[in-house]
Amino acid sequence: MKLMRRIDRVLILVLIGIGIAALTMYAIFGKTIRTKQPPMIAYLGNPLDAPEIWMVRNDGRSLRRLTATGGTVRDFSVAPDGDKIVYSVHEMDGSSSLYLIGTSGGDAEMLIDCGNARCEKPVWSNDGRIIAYSQVVRIDKIATRIVAIYPIKGTPAPAVSDIFLRGTNPVFSPDSQKLAVNSPEQGFIRILDLSTGIEQQVPTSTPDPVTWALDSKYLYFNENLVIGVLLQSRLHRVELATMQIDLYFPDLLSGYDAAGLVFSPDGEWAALGLRVLDYQAGRQIFISKVDGSQFQAVSDDPGSWHTAVQWSPNGSQLVFQRYTPGSSNAVPQVVVWERTSNQFTVIAENAALPAWVP
Repeated sequence: MKLMRRIDRVLILVLIGIGIAALTMYAIFGKTIRTKQPPMIAYLGNPLDAPEIWMVRNDGRSLRRLTATGGTVRDFSVAPDGDKIVYSVHEMDGSSSLYLIGTSGGDAEMLIDCGNARCEKPVWSNDGRIIAYSQVVRIDKIATRIVAIYPIKGTPAPAVSDIFLRGTNPVFSPDSQKLAVNSPEQGFIRILDLSTGIEQQVPTSTPDPVTWALDSKYLYFNENLVIGVLLQSRLHRVELATMQIDLYFPDLLSGYDAAGLVFSPDGEWAALGLRVLDYQAGRQIFISKVDGSQFQAVSDDPGSWHTAVQWSPNGSQLVFQRYTPGSSNAVPQVVVWERTSNQFTVIAENAALPAWVP
């Protein structure tokens, strides 16, 4: 009996040791193990009729719906850590709100009740501490777009949180220190320093969202140029320290209408939407090194439009929205392109505005 009890004690000690070792291994490698799972992509499903936020793996598996609003989601933005999504809801009575929901599911939390002042285009600062969003309000009986800044619960308010910003399409700099806002009616882009309130202005008449360089020192934006009898959208770059504005790749992009510039996470590659100066053609995706070398087409389907391009967190894939007007099933698709294999995978039909979930 004593021998049996001794064996039992030894067995229990061994099991405890195994449990402690397992916990230690999880603490050390748990995060690494999780990141090896195929990344998720969020998108708007049934975007034209009853949009809701859905999530799916980058291989098209593990599809699940995240929101259940009765088809009233307008747009959304994924938090930098991938844990939450902020989204706008536009009710049939004209009211709107911003909600917050975890990417693992659960109940949504109302963040801001906008009433009849329509809220849309929410974006996160890269440090996850602030949300900015566009709002349509009536000023002197005229519908006017403004941008509001909302600090996340527990975050000190930035110095400019109470400043009235006229414009739309807010975009934070990667260092979270500045906010760019388009003001097409006023003919410029506002670049606001969030700690000092100092504002810089870049002249442009286009309302397209800007793109920040990863070092937050440069800003890329669209401006329309008249080429003969055609109006061409060209990419420009401004150095914020000097406010020097130059055409981006003036020779390389001279034959294209350009938009939608995005940089890979390592900052070495650029992806952008280009259309030849033939307005019957759809916009295609091109990539190149940031210095313009290795310029190459990703898509080659003149009958389709390719938009909402985003790099995957590791830079090995692109996700984008593809739409082919006039086809028998003319609904947008969400497509993933793999760089190494040059393979395209449709991961969602009747889907729009894809975004990677880190």
